[in-house]
Amino acid sequence: MKIKNSLKHLFQLRCQPTKDTAIAFILGFLSIAVSFGLLLFHGNTTADAIGFFILRDLIMIFALGFAFPLYYVLIIKKGKISEFGITREKWIVSLIISIILAILLLFQFMSEAGELGQEILLSSNAISPIFYLMVAGIYEVIFFYAFLRQRLENAFGIIPAILLAALFCSFSHIGFQPEFMKLFFVHAFFMVVFRTTKNILIVYPFFWGVGACWDVLVSFGAIEELEGAWIKGLITLILMIIFTGYLRWRVKKG
Repeated sequence: MKIKNSLKHLFQLRCQPTKDTAIAFILGFLSIAVSFGLLLFHGNTTADAIGFFILRDLIMIFALGFAFPLYYVLIIKKGKISEFGITREKWIVSLIISIILAILLLFQFMSEAGELGQEILLSSNAISPIFYLMVAGIYEVIFFYAFLRQRLENAFGIIPAILLAALFCSFSHIGFQPEFMKLFFVHAFFMVVFRTTKNILIVYPFFWGVGACWDVLVSFGAIEELEGAWIKGLITLILMIIFTGYLRWRVKKG
């Protein structure tokens, strides 16, 4: 009976849009629009680098994908941080599953790419790109896997929410990694895994980290493009930490 109810809940479809649903769609389309804007800054000039940093790191990753969702849930809606998968509940099993999946994924990648992939990821040139990608990963998990998916799930059900959130996530890469179909299935799978325990540790940092770093640096070949990206990642991470401190202060004050 329990399995039957779980399957019924999994495949249950509904259409109950709310204000939260509208916000999810607006933010989803904004992320795509900002990514489109990145196409204007693909040159090699200083202005291009600054413009790309402002749009991608400050607006998309920090403001749109991190600061707003947290502020909206914690301050405006008076919700809990656990909605983003930041919780002690099921953390051990989530961590174990993530490590196992990460190891299996790494072995699969290594069997396909051989020594080339290992050389790329183990080189000193990969340190900066990996750091930057891991910071960007915070935004993807917080914004798409948790915030966007949960609001769409409340309105339409589990499966439609995962498909829609994965669609938004894949198209938000249009300005720097236009591999829509591949990214759609990859992120849909990550969201399914995240949904099983709703603990961030089940996908981040290990499982998501292996998949993203290999895909971007080895498969997509962006290691040279991201060679000095640690500075942008560090600035974004510092902003995230400062804003998190501000939110903690606001929550305690409230």
